[in-house]
Amino acid sequence: PCGEESPAGVSAQHAAGDAIGTSADNFNSEEVIYINNDAIYPYTEGMTSAELIVYYHGIETGKNIKKRQNTILGVLKEKKDKLSGKIFLIPAGHDKSYSSIHDTLSKLKSEKGVDTDAAQPKLGFWSGGAVGGKTALDLETFAKVEIADPSPQNNTIPSGTIRSSNINMVYDESNWGTSLYPWYPAAIKNYISKMSGSGATIVEVANTHLDIMTGSIERLLK
Repeated sequence: PCGEESPAGVSAQHAAGDAIGTSADNFNSEEVIYINNDAIYPYTEGMTSAELIVYYHGIETGKNIKKRQNTILGVLKEKKDKLSGKIFLIPAGHDKSYSSIHDTLSKLKSEKGVDTDAAQPKLGFWSGGAVGGKTALDLETFAKVEIADPSPQNNTIPSGTIRSSNINMVYDESNWGTSLYPWYPAAIKNYISKMSGSGATIVEVANTHLDIMTGSIERLLK
């Protein structure tokens, strides 16, 4: 089980009932660098530009932030052949404000020479990463947004008008289990109402929490 803390809107949750493997916990690659503890992959010396994709990890109880980032990095490593010309930034924290990401991108350009400004960035977030995703949607316009089985609490619902278009959300209510998260059915309806009102495509599936995340990354790579 991955859920933690209160559903009152002061924290986020991670769905239960989906075993998150440990194979990626000790992810290691010469192509991952850290700026402000944000993971950036794949980076190679001498690269000068890349399409930016920001992806917020979820909450996995018992794992520190780096291991939570590694869950995403492990998926990306398996799709390495599709990452040409792209760079993923995985923020250090499911709830890290997107305003802090701007400093990381500035340092990526000034210290490593990588410019990500040529095209609008893409955004993805998984589960409790909806907290950070909210701050991103509040601040930035994205070319594409993938929302994977989000935690739909008060602090994950974007404020005001969402400027981004091409938003896709995939969820499976059964991953959350109403015995553990009795607040979820009403909360997900609220979240869907906000997102569909902003033009998002909402798709309910029968799939694991982890597979929904993996699918969202595959769509961001297209």
